[in-house]
Amino acid sequence: MVTKHQGAAAAKTAGTFGGQADNVGLATQMIEMAFQFHQAGRIRDAENAYQKALVIHPGQVDALYYLGVLYLQNGVHDAAEEFLTRALKKQPKFAEGHFNLGVALQEQGKLKESAKAYSQAIKADKRLVPAQLNLGNVYLDLKQFERAASILSKLIKISPKSAQAHLNLGRASKCKGDEETALESYRRALELNPQYADAHLNIGAILLNRRNNDEAKEAFYRAAELNPQSFEAYNNIGVAWKRDGFLEHALTCFARASEIKPGFADAHANMGGVLYAFGDLERSEMEVRKAIELSPNSSAAHCMLGKVLRSRGKFVEAIATLNVAIKLAPDMAEPYREMGATLADNHQHEDALCAFAKAIERDPKDPISLNNSGMSHILLGRLNEGVDFFRRASDALDGFNLATSNSLFAMNYVSEISQEDLSKAHFAYGERWDRDYDDGDFANTPDPDRPLRIGYVSPDLRQHVAVYFIEEVLKAHDRKKFKIFCYAEVFKPDDVTERLQALDLTWRSTIERNNQEVAQQIKDDGIDILIDLAGHTGNNRLPVFGLKPAPVQVTWIGYPNTTGLKNVDYVMMEKNFLPKGGEVHFSEEVYFLPRVPVSYKIPPARPDPGPSPYERNGYVTFGCFNNSIKVGKAAIKAWSEVLRAVPDSKLLLKSHAYRSGIAVDASKSAFEAQGIDPDRIVCEGPSRHEEYLKRFSAIDLALDPFPYNGGTTTLETLYLGVPLLALEGATWGARIGSGLLRVVGEDSLVASSPEDYIAKAIDFARNPEKLSVLRGGLYERFMATGITDHALQTRDLENAYRDMWGRWCARRNAAGTTASGAKASGSRQRSK
Repeated sequence: MVTKHQGAAAAKTAGTFGGQADNVGLATQMIEMAFQFHQAGRIRDAENAYQKALVIHPGQVDALYYLGVLYLQNGVHDAAEEFLTRALKKQPKFAEGHFNLGVALQEQGKLKESAKAYSQAIKADKRLVPAQLNLGNVYLDLKQFERAASILSKLIKISPKSAQAHLNLGRASKCKGDEETALESYRRALELNPQYADAHLNIGAILLNRRNNDEAKEAFYRAAELNPQSFEAYNNIGVAWKRDGFLEHALTCFARASEIKPGFADAHANMGGVLYAFGDLERSEMEVRKAIELSPNSSAAHCMLGKVLRSRGKFVEAIATLNVAIKLAPDMAEPYREMGATLADNHQHEDALCAFAKAIERDPKDPISLNNSGMSHILLGRLNEGVDFFRRASDALDGFNLATSNSLFAMNYVSEISQEDLSKAHFAYGERWDRDYDDGDFANTPDPDRPLRIGYVSPDLRQHVAVYFIEEVLKAHDRKKFKIFCYAEVFKPDDVTERLQALDLTWRSTIERNNQEVAQQIKDDGIDILIDLAGHTGNNRLPVFGLKPAPVQVTWIGYPNTTGLKNVDYVMMEKNFLPKGGEVHFSEEVYFLPRVPVSYKIPPARPDPGPSPYERNGYVTFGCFNNSIKVGKAAIKAWSEVLRAVPDSKLLLKSHAYRSGIAVDASKSAFEAQGIDPDRIVCEGPSRHEEYLKRFSAIDLALDPFPYNGGTTTLETLYLGVPLLALEGATWGARIGSGLLRVVGEDSLVASSPEDYIAKAIDFARNPEKLSVLRGGLYERFMATGITDHALQTRDLENAYRDMWGRWCARRNAAGTTASGAKASGSRQRSK
C-alpha cells in the first residue's frame, strides 16, 4: 500500500519472419494482402485474410505466425499462444517467434512457460535485448531474484546503455534486499535516460522506506512531472506527506491517485488512513473496506481495517481481520505489529509481546514494534526490559520522540539512577528538540491586562486519570478574561472526549499531524500561553513546545519531572514537592502555586471505607494500589522488612498488571526471595472504578511506593480516609506522597528515610489504634485543603497565567516592541 516499483513492460512487437515461402501463389497473395491490412490497422480484414490463407494452405507458417502476432497485439492471448506455437513447430529456431510466444504466455500468467519461451528466444539470438529484459521480469514475478539479477547483469554486458536493463537490475537487487546496488542501478538508468519516470519512482520508494521523506518526495514529484498519469507517484507522495504529518497534503495526493486510476485500492486504503487520523472512523472504515473490495488480497488494507476496528472498540472483528492480514503476508512485520497493538489495547500484554516479537523478527528495526514491546513490558511490571526496548526503538529511528519520552519516563522508576544522571538525560532531550526563537517574532500584543488565549495540549482528553485534574478547570475558566483552546492528541475519542468538546472552548485534533503544522496552528490561533499536560508520558507533543509557537509555555500536572526543554518557560508545582536546591534539575523556571498543586475531581459516589479492617480481621493489612512498575526493588526490600517484623500482617497489591498470572508469580517471587511467604501477598487485577474504590476498605495502612510515588492513587486513598505512609525522597516524583500529606497536614505519615519508613510502618502495625484515629478525620482534612475546590484552583491558575504573561510583556516592551506587536528588537532565547 506504500510503494510500487516499476520495470520494463513486456514488449509486444511483431518480428520479421524469415521462413520459406509457399509456392502456392494464391496463398502467398492472400498473406501479402493480409499483411497490408495488418500494417494499415484493418484488424478484422487482416484476420480474415490470414485465415483464408490457412484454408488454402493449412500449416502455412507465415500465416500462422502473423495471425499469432495479430492476436497478441489485440490482447487475445490464448489464440496468440495457439498460432505462435503452431508456427514454431515448423520453425523451432525463430528467435522472435519464441519471444512473442513468451509475451503471450506472460500475459496469461503462465510464467514458467513464458520463461522457457524467452530462454529459447535468447538461445536463438543471444543479442535479443527485449527477450532478456522480459525474462528478467518473469523471474522477478516468480520471486527468483538471483536468477533475475544474473540475466539482467548479462544483458548489461551486452547492452550497457540499456536504461531498462539497469532499472530492472535495480528491481532485482531491491527484492534481494540489496538497496545500495538497487539505488546505484536506478541512478545509472537516470544517467542514460534523465526522463525515465520509473527510475525516479523507484529511487523514491527506497528513500521512503528509509524514512528519508524529503528526498523521497523530490523523486516522486519528478516522476509525476515526467509522467502526469503516474498514480503510483501521487500515492507515494501522499504516503510521505502523511508520515511528515501533513494530512491535508496527503489526502489531496491520494485523491489525485484515485482520480488518475479509478479503483486504485491503495489510494482508498491510504485515504482511509488519513480519515482515521482525522478521527472520522466511520468514513475511514468505508474507504478501507472499498480498498479490500478492490484488492481482497491486500494485507496492508486488512491491517488498516484492523486498526480502525480496534479504535471503534470492535475487538473481535479487529483480531479476525488482522489474522487475515497475517495469512496474506506472513513475512511482513506490519500485520503482527497491529495484532500486538490490538491485544495490548485489550490488556493481553503477554500475547501482545508474542505478536510484537514476530514483527521484530521480520523487521528488527521496526521502531513502533520495539516501542510497543517496551510499553507492554512496563505494564507487566518489567522495568528493565521496558527501558531496553525503548532505547532500541530510539536507536532504530532518529528523532522518535515517543520512544525517547517513554525511556525518560521509565527511568524515573529506577532507583539506581542518580538525580544528576536523570536530569542530564532530560536536558539531552531538550538539546534535541529546542529551537532558537526571537521574542520579537511573536505577533501577540504585549498588553498585560488584555484577555488571554490559553492553549492546553494533551493526549488524555478522554477516559483517563488526567481528566480528574483538568475537566473542572476547563469549565471554571473565566471566559471574559480567557479564551480556551484544546489541542488534543486523542487516538480513541470517547464519551468523555465528547463531553469536553461540548464545553465553551475551541477544539483542535492533532492526531498524526506534523509538529510544524501543529505549531503553526497554535501561532495562527494567537495562543498567548501554551500549557503541556503530559510531560514525557505517552503520545505527548513536547517537540511542538520545542518549536516555541507561543510566547509563554508551561508544563503542569502530567509528569513529575522536567521536560528538559528550555523553551518551556515554567513548571508549576507546590513547594512541598521540591527539595531545597532542586531547581537546578529543571530546564524550566519552577513556579509555585499558592495553595495546592492540582484540582482533583472527586468520583460521583464515595464509598464508606468503614473502620480499620484490623478490627474485623485481627491482623493489619498493608496495601498498595499503584501501578506495579512503581513497586521496585527498594520498596520490596523495605516492605519485606515490615512484613517480617509484623508476622501476622498481609500485603494487598492491586494493579492492571495482575490480570496476568505471570506478573502475579513474578511479584510473589520477589517477596519470597526476601524470605516472605508468598501466601501473605495478595495480588488483584483491575476493577471497575466504583469497585476499585470499595477495595480501599480492605486496607489498614496504604504504602506509598518509591522512588516513584503514587499520584492519583494517593489522592484517592486520602479522599477515602485511608492512612498512607510516604517516604520523602530527593526528587519531585519521590515527594508526591509526602507533599500531599503535608498539604493535608498529616506530617506524622511522612518518613524521612527508608529506615524511618520501615520503623513507622511497624509502629502503626503494632499500634493499630493510631490508624483508627487517623482514619477517623482524614477525609475531612483532605477536603479542607481546597484540592477539590475547582473555582479556587482555577483562580490560582489564572493568577499564575496573568503573572507569567505580565513578565513576558515587560520583557518584550523593554526590548522596544511596540504595543501593536511589531518587532523593534528582540533576543534569542528567553531569559529568566
